[in-house]
Amino acid sequence: MPSDPQEKNGPIVVILHTLGGYSLAARVGSGSLKAHPDPRRSTSRILQCRQETLIALAADRIHLGKNACLGPIDTQYAGRSFQALKELMEFKKERASDDELLTYFEARVREKDHP
Repeated sequence: MPSDPQEKNGPIVVILHTLGGYSLAARVGSGSLKAHPDPRRSTSRILQCRQETLIALAADRIHLGKNACLGPIDTQYAGRSFQALKELMEFKKERASDDELLTYFEARVREKDHP
């Protein structure tokens, strides 16, 4: 992709083959794809989870293989949404494991930075 989004290089195709990732990377990737002035297409043969769906939705066209699907775009922490983690911590209180507490702390910090 050109460093200057105004520089035309023709259509762009993004091939997504992943099961997850960080939301910041997805935001940068989708922003770059949206900034490309020519036609944009994303294609995937398999499942697209969360943040990769965000990138795919930045394209003008999306091609999914017969076994592919788009996933939810909410950020997941240890396989749970922030709301689910919050409810789990309220339910467990002092009985939460160290891993659960650390995951919840990380999620709280990230949710404050990127609501």
